[in-house]
Amino acid sequence: MKPSVTFRLGAGLVMIFALSSMSFAADAAPKAGMKAVAAPKSTGSFKIKTADINFKTLPMPSALFKSEWKQMNDKADIFSDAIPVLEQRLTALNARSEECKNKAYTPVDMTAAGCTEQEPVSSCSSKLFRICISAESGQVLAQSTMMWTNIQDIQRKLNSAVEEFHKWQEKNIFVMPRAGL
Repeated sequence: MKPSVTFRLGAGLVMIFALSSMSFAADAAPKAGMKAVAAPKSTGSFKIKTADINFKTLPMPSALFKSEWKQMNDKADIFSDAIPVLEQRLTALNARSEECKNKAYTPVDMTAAGCTEQEPVSSCSSKLFRICISAESGQVLAQSTMMWTNIQDIQRKLNSAVEEFHKWQEKNIFVMPRAGL
């Protein structure tokens, strides 16, 4: 994470903590028209009156959230495993490209590449080179395309999981009782 993003997140969390602390402190003070009630004397154990507590058991995040999060993690694992494969294929492509640049091509190679006698040498060279590296470049293209598709899937799963988690959070966490209520 970039330092500026980390700083902003940290500063935001400090502000949230400070505001909630002030809110909790304000909630603990007696309100106008209310009498302050002394805490019971410590003569042993104390049991909370359940009628005084307005707290429901919070449900776990939705099954959809858990499913999307798991699928996103599975896709991330696949992506992580694909990185070394891409690196191997790029190494092979780079090595093959050096071979192809230094190769002596025959008239048969030129005909197979579609070169003609009227064609400029640069155009024929490009055709010969593309054919020479085609297997390795095809492997790099296939691997990088699979990885790109995987990234898009991860992004969709993350967006869905974030949306589901936010729904759960709005419904449950923001209605939790605070200290002093």
